Amino acid sequence: MKSTIVKKAVILAGGRGTRMKEEIEGLELDEKSRELAEKGLKGLIPIDEQGKCFLDYSLDRLINSGYEQVCFVVSPEHDDFKKHFIGNKKVKFAIQDKPLGTSDAIYAARDFVGNDNFVVLNGDNLYSEHVLQKLRESNGDVCCCPGYDQEGLIRKSKIDIRRVKKWAVMKTDENWFLKEIEENSEKRENYVVGKKIIISMNVFRFTPEIFVACKNINLSKKGEYEIASALQYGIDKLGMKVKVFYVNEGVFDLTSRTDIKIVREVLKNGR
Repeated sequence: MKSTIVKKAVILAGGRGTRMKEEIEGLELDEKSRELAEKGLKGLIPIDEQGKCFLDYSLDRLINSGYEQVCFVVSPEHDDFKKHFIGNKKVKFAIQDKPLGTSDAIYAARDFVGNDNFVVLNGDNLYSEHVLQKLRESNGDVCCCPGYDQEGLIRKSKIDIRRVKKWAVMKTDENWFLKEIEENSEKRENYVVGKKIIISMNVFRFTPEIFVACKNINLSKKGEYEIASALQYGIDKLGMKVKVFYVNEGVFDLTSRTDIKIVREVLKNGR
């Protein structure tokens, strides 16, 4: 089997940041963090004393894992991202005209991707280099993704269990090829793989075929075009094969203002 090493990564950074904009009673932020939170620019919130932001950590982990080009998908009005990363020759940008969901954001990066395989990840999650390397180095011209053990994710991420239980669940066949993926499932017991509930954390290795799926799906109940819908379309309609590999580790999540302190503490300790 040939080895097709992925060189490109796409970071979805153009969301509304609705929950980050919400004020939390009794929680005070420094002026810079508050300004960015009010704009919903959670990825640019400074994490360490030198002003290194959350997306700097994501970029560092991608580069350390061997990726050569990284494209941030951002909103048209968010010039802050371009100002922050100006001069970095490894960084490119793609514009998502309207905040129409994660699948629409992936489609916005099609010119950057071209005919290459690529990895896509959430801008408000920080993944381990172990996972990023495994995605990059997977053998062959394939799609794949980590399947996170739900209990391990809760225990190792310091994330509220109620939030985790809203994330997409995955069901595989006996060879760990993805069969079903569903956001906000109310019947999580139907998605048990080897006695475990497996969570998608929106980090995938894709072939360009995913763009066909992104273009052909319908809006979800939330009024968005979602990765889960594109994946299911690709599997059901295009015959896409998506290999899932089991992961029992945490992911750091920067969604609301309460997450800022947690993320700062864990990254300060070198995790």
